[in-house]
Amino acid sequence: MTQSFDTDYEHFFKFSRDLLCIAGTDGFFKKLNPTWTQVLGWSEEELTSVPFTDFIHPEDLKATFKEVEKLSQGEPTIYFENRYKKRTATGFGWPGPQRPWPTAPSTPLPAM
Repeated sequence: MTQSFDTDYEHFFKFSRDLLCIAGTDGFFKKLNPTWTQVLGWSEEELTSVPFTDFIHPEDLKATFKEVEKLSQGEPTIYFENRYKKRTATGFGWPGPQRPWPTAPSTPLPAM
């Protein structure tokens, strides 16, 4: 990868309004863009120090475990959605309707 690509990637990751992340099949977030803390109200340290399933709506857990299993076997996910726990002034809440985010297993990026 070139330095320009790395810079573009970091800029895209940092300034996207979407919830972008890199998560491991070990159940932990590895990298989060700032939108996570802005939308959900948790600090990056809180989000990365416990399994990401701690923030997923209980009704979504079974499907989430199934998708993580698929990803761990190298299968991409085309359509999947989760609801994430939001910190609010009165405790916890769930953000409004969520969009699906495509997910894929980590693979080397093609040369540019």
